Amino acid sequence: MSARSRKRRSQKSGLSLNPPVALAILLAVGLVTWQLDTHVRLTLMWVVQIGVLFVSAGRQPLKLDYRPADMARGTLIGLVPGLLVLLLFSGFMRTLVTNLYPGSDTAAVFQQAVLIAAPVEELFFRGFVQERWNVWAGIASYAALGALCFLPTTLQFPLVLVTVVGGWTAMGALFAYVSRVYGLAAAVVAHAGVATLLLVMPLVLRDMGL
Repeated sequence: MSARSRKRRSQKSGLSLNPPVALAILLAVGLVTWQLDTHVRLTLMWVVQIGVLFVSAGRQPLKLDYRPADMARGTLIGLVPGLLVLLLFSGFMRTLVTNLYPGSDTAAVFQQAVLIAAPVEELFFRGFVQERWNVWAGIASYAALGALCFLPTTLQFPLVLVTVVGGWTAMGALFAYVSRVYGLAAAVVAHAGVATLLLVMPLVLRDMGL
């Protein structure tokens, strides 16, 4: 195979891996499956994100920038606003989480929101979309995914829709900043910290009768 043919083949393969195409596939899966169980839909969308990351890793591996000091800063940046929101709106957050994850216990929400969503979504939206497209695309698409993930709840309750879109936009901006300044690994731990405080702790407090 000539050098020109290899270059043309590489360019063609790159078209299927660019962020707009990947986001279109992800949003399409979310729309087509909106009537399925929330847990099934979340799993399918995570599988799409992991698949995109796996395929694109061969051409341009992600840079995690694993540095303990920066990861500590990312943790702190995630915990401070998360703790503030939890203290001010713990009752509202409990109601919100119950609506977003119907029928889920605390352990299940921790597994989904912290152990799975934090690394997968940060690698996809910050490591892939933000780095290979732009920061605003990463923030906007992350907010859109938040609203899409929790259909039909976000359509049935307008306040939930506004909260999810606004909250996911703010979190996307926060994680984008952490990723730009402290690295992708720091954004993952920041995401995990925010998710723990805002999505898991309200259920922990409920289980404790507080």
